[in-house]
Amino acid sequence: MKIAFVGKGGSGKTTLSSLFIRHLAATGAPVIAVDADINQHLGAALGLDEEQAAGLPAMGGRLPLIKDYLRGTNPRIASAEKMIKTTPPGDGSRLLRVCEDNPVYEACARAVELDGGAVRLMVTGQFTEADLGVACYHSKTGAVELLLNHLVDGRDEYAVVDMTAGSDSFASGMFTRFDMTFLVAEPTRKGSPSIASTRSTHTTSASTSRWSATRSRARTTSTSCASRSATTSW
Repeated sequence: MKIAFVGKGGSGKTTLSSLFIRHLAATGAPVIAVDADINQHLGAALGLDEEQAAGLPAMGGRLPLIKDYLRGTNPRIASAEKMIKTTPPGDGSRLLRVCEDNPVYEACARAVELDGGAVRLMVTGQFTEADLGVACYHSKTGAVELLLNHLVDGRDEYAVVDMTAGSDSFASGMFTRFDMTFLVAEPTRKGSPSIASTRSTHTTSASTSRWSATRSRARTTSTSCASRSATTSW
């Protein structure tokens, strides 16, 4: 199951993410934990010290490797450079599984020992001063979206993602990759509007995705009908 934790900054999103990950690990469930927050604190919440957390390999910095591996021998993808974050797997693409060893995990994941078990931790990487004016944070979370697009999770296997704060979690199609999304907010009158705002954003984004998909199917159908008509006339 693919699970996301989203919510307002300071609401306890990362804390709840880490507690949930610890709970899953204690039950013996295989877990991939991903820190996709612009403020990278999941490693520390899982018990890593500052130096260990800073030394985690950034997925955003290893995007070419991730793309090249996932592309496999898919004839529809001419090169890794042609892949974008929404590229779906196809014939020849490589899929990832929670319980396996592969070059992507070797390069981007590190084992974190917890009470009662261990998890694989992956991080997008910090948004640094060098990124300002050059790229947005979505350029880093795109690696997570590619991972989720190609990840096959079996029964009682989990991928838990600590998303960035606020409604930005719904600014791309990544939110559609999850089986379950936890919306975290502080239990105050101030926190309630943030829930309503985020739910509204989620609903609008989902509606837009369905509308786009419907338009795409309609265009495909029209093109197909036109092609059949042209063939019959010929």
